[in-house]
Amino acid sequence: MQPQKGDKGDPGAAGPAGPAGPAGPPGPPGRGIGLRFAEFMCQQAACSAACEANERLVNAFAVNPAGTFTIEDDRSVVYTPPRRGPSGKLVLVCVAP
Repeated sequence: MQPQKGDKGDPGAAGPAGPAGPAGPPGPPGRGIGLRFAEFMCQQAACSAACEANERLVNAFAVNPAGTFTIEDDRSVVYTPPRRGPSGKLVLVCVAP
């Protein structure tokens, strides 16, 4: 006589985690984004500011008072304050391509 097969039971609890496997090969060297903030003071009617020769301009802003920017090329701007008065700080955000 052959034994009868019963219904499948509920699964048991998970067992303990196994040991960690071997480390994989190292990945290729990364190239981080090198952002640089360049600060300039403007104490005249118009001021020029530029990123370094090997950088590109990402953004430019003025810290008190606001003013007008004219983009000269891919790395420099001319800033014109709204009025004569207190000096303003000019900040450029530059990135090395």
